[in-house]
Amino acid sequence: MGGSRESGQVFGQVSGAGEEARQVFETVEDAGYFRTLVPELAVAAQTRFDATHREGGPATAGAAGVKGYLARPGVVSTERARAMVRAVHALHAAGLPTVFAYVYDAFWEPLAEVRLLAEAELGPCDVLADVWAFRVEPSSRGWTAHRGLSEFEGDRVMLNVWLALTHATVDTSCMFIVPLDRDPAYPGELSSIRVPEGEAVALEALPGTALAWDANALHWGGEMSALATEPRVSATYTLRRSDRRRADLPVLDLGALDFRRRLDLIAGELTKYAEMTKVAPAMLEWARLTLLTREMAARL
Repeated sequence: MGGSRESGQVFGQVSGAGEEARQVFETVEDAGYFRTLVPELAVAAQTRFDATHREGGPATAGAAGVKGYLARPGVVSTERARAMVRAVHALHAAGLPTVFAYVYDAFWEPLAEVRLLAEAELGPCDVLADVWAFRVEPSSRGWTAHRGLSEFEGDRVMLNVWLALTHATVDTSCMFIVPLDRDPAYPGELSSIRVPEGEAVALEALPGTALAWDANALHWGGEMSALATEPRVSATYTLRRSDRRRADLPVLDLGALDFRRRLDLIAGELTKYAEMTKVAPAMLEWARLTLLTREMAARL
């Protein structure tokens, strides 16, 4: 797509969109808007996140074991986590879906540590086009029980990574998981999302801690107490073995994550998860047209 003015004209011609949808389009296509919204965080100042990873470090090979999950503290500093939280709050206050947090470099910088963690479990990994930023209000809850991958592919091939940006406890919507060795549906009945009684584990986490689990694992966001003093905020990534690529699980090019490609990714996530979260019709219209335009460009 071109600049916001030219793209906005195309938007009106193609979709017959109303003024609200046009305003959404012109707002989110403007990198300067996001820089003004959160001045302390850079927007696409860095476009490469595919640097060679250092060897060794605190990651332990096979740490997830038969249970299928692990925790790694200190993936981002407490100060950086607070800045990322402020970005999510600012997007929410502006009426934008929180997944727009991924326009900011800060939400891609943790990948150096995240990939180190994942590759200790899986070997060489790709980062998939699958991200989300969560903001769970007091008296609400995170997403209900689901699996990141509902088929068993013979061994561990994919990890979901959940980065706590605020303190996540049983009272502040921490993640819950059914360990693989306690899940009667694993590996033969992964279409089931029934939670076996008494088998769930609460994964409490301090800000900056990454939780990673086998994508086959049944997991969900807990309830947020009405007495909580702030929303729970987190960000996610998905990684998969590079030798087990699938056409239906697109891989991100971490050497070319410019602003345009970040918007394309966000558009895809909004359409993918529209049933899991509320997306305004005008925003969904932008997302659908963005994907259509990308598809048309790829054909030319």
